[in-house]
Formats: sequence, structure tokens, C-alpha cells
Amino acid sequence: MNQSNASPLLEIEDLSVRFLTRDGVVRAVERLSLHVYPGETLSIVGESGCGKSVTAMSILRLLPMPPAKIESGSIRFDGENLLEASEERMREIRGDRISMVFQEPMTSLNPVMTVGRQISESLELHRNLSQRAAKSEAVAMLDLVQISEPRRRADEYPHQMSGGMRQRVMIAMALACDPSILIADEPTTALDVTIQAQILDLMLQLKEKIGAAIVFITHDLGVVAETAQRVVVMYAGRKVEEASADDLFEQPLHPYTLGLMGSIPKLSTIEGAGTRLNEIPGVVPSLREEIVGCAFAPRCPFATERCRREAPPLQELRPGRLAACWEWEKVVARGQS
Repeated sequence: MNQSNASPLLEIEDLSVRFLTRDGVVRAVERLSLHVYPGETLSIVGESGCGKSVTAMSILRLLPMPPAKIESGSIRFDGENLLEASEERMREIRGDRISMVFQEPMTSLNPVMTVGRQISESLELHRNLSQRAAKSEAVAMLDLVQISEPRRRADEYPHQMSGGMRQRVMIAMALACDPSILIADEPTTALDVTIQAQILDLMLQLKEKIGAAIVFITHDLGVVAETAQRVVVMYAGRKVEEASADDLFEQPLHPYTLGLMGSIPKLSTIEGAGTRLNEIPGVVPSLREEIVGCAFAPRCPFATERCRREAPPLQELRPGRLAACWEWEKVVARGQS
């Protein structure tokens, strides 16, 4: 797809999300901007608590308000600001134009409804199909996601299926109405490595088949390498780097991204007796406190007094490469050494 000739399908501009808690205000997402083009796969990557899932839930307006509050920004889907849409309009969009695959299917699937009925409901609601036609389509969707004996499986309950099969059911539900965007929030985290690979392959195959854009949320750079065309790296609720997947893996510009790359297990590390994986020292800062300077500075080997005092702006440091770092040239030099 030639992005230069396309308008973004999804545009998030200057989004800030707060949670009002008894312990104070949690600044979960801070002035985030990103865009997704038709048919592309964008990965949002970062540690737990960096704001990835909050961003995804904000797109579909699934955050409970209160305690959540969208402080600023806009989320435009196909030109329409979802933050200004009525709840009725959001129900029309969810599961139809924008679908989501959640991390743990057992908490997302209804335990007292058959999986076929759960897929059928979406088709009856959004496609006005009869119950019989929707059931037939649900069986076809189970077949599409490579569940064997789909007609029999459609009459089973979630607890009768393995974790991998339940995740396939979630994907079938998400894709039933041919959405324009599929949001996948850590869809393989709870699965073993072999099943993870199968689910990723399946999602990419189905993406090609229906032409949907995918927003893939993960903390696993291995998943990013397998799936993404473009990557947004988040830290402490902020976007700290954005690049094509090829550029990011070839040369990260932010020290946090460099640290994530260094913590990926390598074959030489696994084979080397007593060799430790690299780790990023320290912990993510509290999002209840206002962060002065660069959020990553306390953990950064390149940090200067300026970094601790003054927050770096997100800038285009190279063509198509955004990063928020005062010392990015040192990061590049380290990455090349």
C-alpha cells in the first residue's frame, strides 16, 4: 500500500487519559498521537503499564468513566471523532467497523453461551441476519480460523476448548463483520510458544484475506518483528519512538528501544553457559507523580543533567523516524558498536 496516496483510517491526536483514584491522579497516557493507514499493521510496544491497553480501550470507548477521564485530544476514525460520538453510535461501530481481540479469552467469552451463539449475536446485530443465517455464518467463521469440525464446535462452550481454540474463537468473532480495523491486545501472551506462532500466522493470513488494518499491542519484540510494518514505542504513557519495523530493528534512536532490543534472547546467549540476558536497570516511574524531564532518564545510561531537567520533544530525527531523546546520537553510536 502506498501510504503517501492514502489518508489515515485512524488518527489519534494529542490524547491524554487520566485515572482518578483514592491515591491521586494516574497519568496513564500523555499527549499521544499516532495514525493507522488502511491495510497496514501497526505495533504498539512497551512494558506493562506504559499505556498500550489504555490507548486501545480509549479507541473503542471501553474505559469506565469515572475513574477514567479523557483529558484532551481526539480519536478520528474515517474522519469521525469517536470521543464525540453517542453511545448508540459507538455500539454500531464496535464489533463492526472496529473489532478487538483481548488478551485472555476466558474473561471475554460468555461462559454460559455456546461459541457459535456468541459469534452469531454480532452478525444478527450488525448485519441484520436471521438466527439461522447467522449460525451458518458463525460455522463458516470457525472454519475460516481453522477450527476442526466447526459445526460441532459451534455448539460447545468456552470451557470445553483449549486456550488456543478459544483465542481462535475470539478472532472469528472479531472478524465476523469484516472490520476495517482489528485491535489485538496481547492476543498470544497466555499461550505456549507453538500456539502463539499459529495464532500470529492465522491473523496475518486473515488480514490479507479481508484487508483490515491491525493495531497489534504487545511487549514482545519478537512478535513485532513477525507482524509489524510500523512500530510505536511507548514508555510511561508517552510515545518515545516511531519508525518502520525495518528501520527500528536496524537502528533504534531511543535508549529505551535500544534496551528492549538488548533484552531479546539470542541463540549465542542461550548456548553460552552462565551468560545473562541484558536488562534495563531500575523501574518505570510512578504515573501518579508529575514527571520532570525525560521519563526514562533515571534508567538511561546516556542521561545528562539536561535530560533530568528538560523533557525532550518528539522530533523527526531522520526521514520517517520520530524519537524523543536529547542524546540520540550517542544511542546510535552505541547501537553500531
